[in-house]
Amino acid sequence: LKGDKIHTRTSIRDYQLKILEGEGRSFKYRLKSSFTSHIEGLFARYLSPEGADLMTSIILGKSSYLNEDFLSLYRDMGLAHILAVSGLHIGIISGFIFFLLVNLGVRRRTNIIVTLAFIWVYGFIIDFPPSILRANLMFTVLYYSQLIHEPYDSVNSLSFTGLILLVMNPFYLFNIGFQLSFMASWSILVLYPRLVSAFYPY
Repeated sequence: LKGDKIHTRTSIRDYQLKILEGEGRSFKYRLKSSFTSHIEGLFARYLSPEGADLMTSIILGKSSYLNEDFLSLYRDMGLAHILAVSGLHIGIISGFIFFLLVNLGVRRRTNIIVTLAFIWVYGFIIDFPPSILRANLMFTVLYYSQLIHEPYDSVNSLSFTGLILLVMNPFYLFNIGFQLSFMASWSILVLYPRLVSAFYPY
């Protein structure tokens, strides 16, 4: 809870709730609410209820759209990780936007700025889980290195990102999403090449 900056818990009854419509809601809240409603409506129009819930859960990174039996099935199949928004999502989104803008003839610098702006807005809308913060920071460092024509080192970028996040919120260290995201990234960057060279020398 502290990792999510939640310091107090309380219990309320339904009749104590007041729904705020329009005015009284901040721009940040309205933006998130509008995006969520648009995603829900889009998939509900074109997919079956089960498919709509699944796609909404993947896009918004919230398993609350799925019932417990469905979640248990995905866990048993070892596919639960696709229901969590991760660096893979950011890689797909940024790659798609970058490719699209390149084919539209957009200049490289403008392309990078638009792509970074989009992934940071997306992260903001889904409340910046640690895995998204890690991916966004690493992509920012990667694209910035391309802009200034400097070499990019992925392990240094991962370490730098971890340092920044822990300075921002030391309680991230106890967040399972933070731990798995960094361990998986480190394994891909450091262990994977060594395993490949050891088991597939040719």
